[in-house]
Amino acid sequence: MTDIGTLGGNGGTAAYGINASADVVGASFTSGNASSHAFVYSGGTMTDIGTLGGSDLTSVAYGVNNAGQVVGSSTLTNGSGTCHAFLYSGSVMADLGTLGGSDSEAWGVNNSGQVVGDASTAGGAAHAFLYSGGVMTDLGTLGGNYSEALGINDAGQIVGDSLVAGNITYDAFLYSGGVMTDLNSLLPVGSGWQLSQAFSINGSGQIVGDGLFDGQPAAFLLDTSESSSSPEPCSLALVAAGVGFLALVRKRP
Repeated sequence: MTDIGTLGGNGGTAAYGINASADVVGASFTSGNASSHAFVYSGGTMTDIGTLGGSDLTSVAYGVNNAGQVVGSSTLTNGSGTCHAFLYSGSVMADLGTLGGSDSEAWGVNNSGQVVGDASTAGGAAHAFLYSGGVMTDLGTLGGNYSEALGINDAGQIVGDSLVAGNITYDAFLYSGGVMTDLNSLLPVGSGWQLSQAFSINGSGQIVGDGLFDGQPAAFLLDTSESSSSPEPCSLALVAAGVGFLALVRKRP
């Protein structure tokens, strides 16, 4: 276990993502603890990658791909609380904008540079997005007024969570081939599972997240194989990780 240090402050460091070259990204307090900035830790050195404005702003990096492209979010003005998703590539931090509203956050990036996250719409609701080829696309919801995309694989399959119709519960989703599918709809009747959040998906279509198993909090691993047109599960394997669990806290309404 290696202590990767700080950006000069003593307020702490958090690491959120790593790529195949062991480049680590996260956020660390800067000198004087006035603010925390996104960083890349590579080859034993932690580098401050800045913000979407001045040094007094706050930024955090959540994901990094094998090309060293980094995604996360940054405040825009000091004290406003408004933040935008960014893509850091070639030493330049680019503002990815929103879906017409005020805020956005980027949670994941694949090796093609496609970015996923959530962004507010003109109506004020937050929706999952895919940013690809310079365009941010609204992925919609599972019927509610909120969704967020948390992971994307190199095939462009996206996972996350969404409020369902009625805005009472969150369900995990898979977005593939232009269709958002509730992962719970893939489960056999009487499975005992309620899948709430999907955090990551690999190249084989294996998905991890959390939810409830027989009413108790549990982590899951879901193995699914699907066609390119619509999800058709060939096999499902869900593994409870125990009643006690650790949850990555994310902003939700």
